[in-house]
Amino acid sequence: MSTRKETFEVRKRVFLILCASVVFMVLRFERETSKTLTQQKIDLSILDLPAIGDAGTEPMEEEQTEERKRAYRQKDLVLKVSNELSMQPEFLLESQTAVSEAFQWLAAEDSMELDAESPNLIQRLVLATLYVALDGEEWNFSGFLDDSVHECVWFSQGKGVKDCDENEDITSLALVDSNLSGSLPAELRYLSQLTNLDLRRNEIRGRIPHRLGELVNLNYLALGANHLSGSVPETLQHLESLEQLLLEDNQLIGSIAPEVCELFESGALVNMWSDCGRTDLECDCCTVCCSTPSDCGPRSSTGSDRPWEKFDSENEPQPLNIFEEAALLRQGEIPFQ
Repeated sequence: MSTRKETFEVRKRVFLILCASVVFMVLRFERETSKTLTQQKIDLSILDLPAIGDAGTEPMEEEQTEERKRAYRQKDLVLKVSNELSMQPEFLLESQTAVSEAFQWLAAEDSMELDAESPNLIQRLVLATLYVALDGEEWNFSGFLDDSVHECVWFSQGKGVKDCDENEDITSLALVDSNLSGSLPAELRYLSQLTNLDLRRNEIRGRIPHRLGELVNLNYLALGANHLSGSVPETLQHLESLEQLLLEDNQLIGSIAPEVCELFESGALVNMWSDCGRTDLECDCCTVCCSTPSDCGPRSSTGSDRPWEKFDSENEPQPLNIFEEAALLRQGEIPFQ
């Protein structure tokens, strides 16, 4: 009798576990699909539209339907963007990547209705790609990806696009402590006028894209306090305008390439933070090494590390939390000892 009862209990538990698994999968699917930027999808058939003026077609007139005009605009966008991003149109439309989803939104639902000749086309697409790649629906501020305004005003609560130049090219992007989650998209490299990129204190994972080395106008790159892994890409050696490189409090490993260190001599670099206080990351040139988020110190002339301290009005040493923003250090108000 007890054996039958035990068998029944086992089957009951298995059944409940299976039910819970099904419910979890359904909820997860609903959550993921609800985050899709666009409910409309442009398919490959749009590429079969005949060119205007081809044999058998007539030039579009004013009275032609808005739907037909929209279709031709979308085809032009596909061809333009795929050419600019050096990818096949089929990949852009159907790859299930962040850039693909972002393009679908831009071409089908963005109220700005950019065309293939819009000067900010790629810039707007890159920001939308960033939004998709880093789970923008969960960000803790509003206003980013507002489809009714130019992307230069995607800024609120001190976060977003902080500055654009006179040509409306983005120069400063700050998303500090914004609940970003995911991997950095390589498409960031197309923000060619970017001078300030600050993505600290988020949940960004994966590798630092080697294509960030193409952002040659950067003078401030802050990726600290995330979950970045892998090695620091050697391509950062091309950032000759870079003054501040903050990589602390991540899971980066290996050795920071000597070519990157050479920016202290050949470039503008004056300050670099990393987790070189740990044994799995080596940096012979970092100005500050961290072993934990709260234990960071300047590298001494002998190459050893010691806790970083600041002094109060009584000249008593007080611990300096790394997240007091490195601002005092960058401004020269805290001297190395």
